[in-house]
Amino acid sequence: PYYFGGTPFFGQAQNMVFRPFTLFSSFVSVAAAFNLEKMLLMMLAGVAMFYFLKKIRVQDRFAVIGSLVFLFSAFPLQNTLTLGDEMLLAYYYIPVVFLFLAHALASRLVRERVFWSMLIGVAFMLQFNQGYPPIFFYTAFLFGVYLLVFLLSHLSSATAKRLVMVGVVAVVVCVGLGAVKILPVLDFSEHSSLSSGRTLEGARDSYLVLEKASDYLVHPFLVLGAIGPVYLGSADQVAIGWVAL
Repeated sequence: PYYFGGTPFFGQAQNMVFRPFTLFSSFVSVAAAFNLEKMLLMMLAGVAMFYFLKKIRVQDRFAVIGSLVFLFSAFPLQNTLTLGDEMLLAYYYIPVVFLFLAHALASRLVRERVFWSMLIGVAFMLQFNQGYPPIFFYTAFLFGVYLLVFLLSHLSSATAKRLVMVGVVAVVVCVGLGAVKILPVLDFSEHSSLSSGRTLEGARDSYLVLEKASDYLVHPFLVLGAIGPVYLGSADQVAIGWVAL
């Protein structure tokens, strides 16, 4: 509230007003709510990835490996150490979306398909409200690619109708529940200094180039320190070098 005559909590896309943390912090301390949200979403992502892989007929042992790779690959580790929470927490919703999608595509009854499609919309809405829209758009892109591949592998008019139903229901639910955030974001974007776009030269310095990534490498044990700082020490160095790995 101390700049530009006010703070656009709803209009600023990276403000996480409608995330689970906001609800948790009403009952416990801010620190406890923050840790509770991260732990619950991490567990949810691991379980969702495991059951998604099982749903597409991956063997159990390989589904476990896939879940571990998703949770502990370079991207989540790097954001755990550098406190990129808005990216990390949005990332955790990806397997949830695809688990619901797999169920929706496998459903034979229309009401079941609509139910799972509604859950897809809810998952997309929660992901958008985590405060990092690029992950939301990447997930939506992968969602579309998955539907296209499914259509090409089951080419028929019935399959096309099923995919249209899933997509329309998911979009309607996502936009309907997320309108309280989406509409202010669209309005604020018209008044943002970036509303006219951004040149490649202007954006170049905002991202870390690969040549400089190795300057920030840290010892792997700092990963453990970041996950369990109370028991394993604290990670007081950034670890963007994990991207280079």
